Amino acid sequence: ERFEDFDNFSLEASIREEVAHCRDALAEGNPSKLEMAAQSVAGRSRRVVEVAQSEIHNSDEPSFCNRLQTATTRLDAAIPVVAASGNRVTSNMHDTAAQRQFAESTRELVEGVRDVRHAMQSDRVEALGGVVGGKLETPFFLAHGNMTAFMSVSLSVCLPVC
Repeated sequence: ERFEDFDNFSLEASIREEVAHCRDALAEGNPSKLEMAAQSVAGRSRRVVEVAQSEIHNSDEPSFCNRLQTATTRLDAAIPVVAASGNRVTSNMHDTAAQRQFAESTRELVEGVRDVRHAMQSDRVEALGGVVGGKLETPFFLAHGNMTAFMSVSLSVCLPVC
């Protein structure tokens, strides 16, 4: 999985799906299902961090690197919080304070993933000279350092006001 995965939103979508599985497990009182889903959320989020760090390493654009590093740092900090709060809940599925903390930590993690995606997309918007009507609908080349990816993009861009 690389930068292109954010074009399909596959990592973000799979993380959101696993968070939904966590909510289901909480509702069912199923600690093993919660543990598996929480581990998946953490693992996929670590993969987002790895992909973002690779993009930073391969880019020679300082503003892109700064935006992406800020988002990546936030996401990276959220991962152990989700793991710890998930462990706390699985040890006592009836602890409502632990459940609230877990829900808040997963919300922050999902926001962190979204911020990484926004940081990556903002660079594409700049490369194209902007967005018309909130949509990018053009094939283009995006080059960062030694990485070049051809992408045919037809997606709505979520600007920072989201």
